[in-house]
Amino acid sequence: MADTRAWKKITGRQGDWNARVEYDDGSIEELACVHDRFWRDGRTYHDPWDGAHLRSSKKFQKHLELIRSKQRVVMTSNKMDQSRLRGHGAMKRLNYRGVFNIKDLISDGNGIRFTINGGVPKT
Repeated sequence: MADTRAWKKITGRQGDWNARVEYDDGSIEELACVHDRFWRDGRTYHDPWDGAHLRSSKKFQKHLELIRSKQRVVMTSNKMDQSRLRGHGAMKRLNYRGVFNIKDLISDGNGIRFTINGGVPKT
């Protein structure tokens, strides 16, 4: 069942792949952040994750497990820094678009893919 709690505040740090979400009912949870630039047509999300060396890192494994276990993500808007390699400050977080439920998570050599299954965008 999809979570429909309204979020009150999202807090994160540049370089951290997760954020702390405070809901209007007072509950708090940590969720993985994903980039809106990989939100495709409709409800499809596909991040190609072309940094193979990062996919095997402990940081990535924790990130992926958080996505898998929570079935919710924080969607972020970002600015690209073309002078940097992906995963090393290439994206600067500008703001949070909202908390979104997901389903059908796949993570393989083609990246991370899932379906956005509702949620609470920023109002």
